[in-house]
Amino acid sequence: MEADYLQRTTEQEFQKRREERNRAAEERTAKKRAKRQKKKEKQKQKKSRLAPGELLLGFGFLLCFM
Repeated sequence: MEADYLQRTTEQEFQKRREERNRAAEERTAKKRAKRQKKKEKQKQKKSRLAPGELLLGFGFLLCFM
């Protein structure tokens, strides 16, 4: 009887620790994903700011040679 109780409690403790580890891993993954998305968005904004200037410079460059 007591051996059965001890086995169930150890299994419950194991399951609890396992869930905590999984939850922690999901949080880390979510943080990393958010960081990657933020970095990607920053790069897109940087490109969008540079793109019009590059086009205008290129267009001006073409006008000089016409």
